[in-house]
Amino acid sequence: MQQKISQFMSRFSLRAIIIFIVLLTTLISLVLSSLYIEHYVVKNEYKHAKDKMSTIAKVFATDEQVKDALIQDKTSKDIQTLSLEVAAISNMDFIVVLDKELIRLSHPNPDVIGQPFSDLDDARKTLNGESHFSQKKGVLGDGIRFFVPVKDDNNHIIGVICAGITLNTLQGEINNLQAKITLILLIGLFVGIIGAIISSTAIKRILLGLEPQDISKLVQEKQWINDEINEGIIAINK
Repeated sequence: MQQKISQFMSRFSLRAIIIFIVLLTTLISLVLSSLYIEHYVVKNEYKHAKDKMSTIAKVFATDEQVKDALIQDKTSKDIQTLSLEVAAISNMDFIVVLDKELIRLSHPNPDVIGQPFSDLDDARKTLNGESHFSQKKGVLGDGIRFFVPVKDDNNHIIGVICAGITLNTLQGEINNLQAKITLILLIGLFVGIIGAIISSTAIKRILLGLEPQDISKLVQEKQWINDEINEGIIAINK
């Protein structure tokens, strides 16, 4: 085994070996760290998205303008404009106002206003007074959405607010975060390369430019000489 290691090391310079070892350990640590961070980021991004949509939906459900529209059971340009503005400000893909019959009073696609909600069973659960999340396919595609009931001053349910984000949007945000992680990984790798070069140069200087096989040869020659001489050696120049 020792002979194989020696043969392997004899094929490469000391600097190359040091650079390889430093880069390998740096790369492994960076990859493992990035995998953990990426998992944490994806998990946290989903949680952040859910927290955001639930907060926006609950606040929107208390708006007096929304309540008045539901009590009068009619849509209006003001409700549509308000829904679009709040969605844009909060980076949501949609905020939909539904009446008690689950008819849309607002929607990013104005063509579906006045039509029933795409998944009546999912929206109908909210009429029992409980808010809930769901991940279903709607008019805008697959997405995560949050339903919250709208109540009047007498605590009667008069409608439903549905706020959500499509999976395409969520994946786009995750991809942006992953790109930043990759950039950090590359920067870390570059720093590792610089550190490896500096370390190998310093070690090479300490060893007087000798390679491992040269040092081994000198040690063996010194040992052979010591074994063959009983008294001493006096060396003189020209």
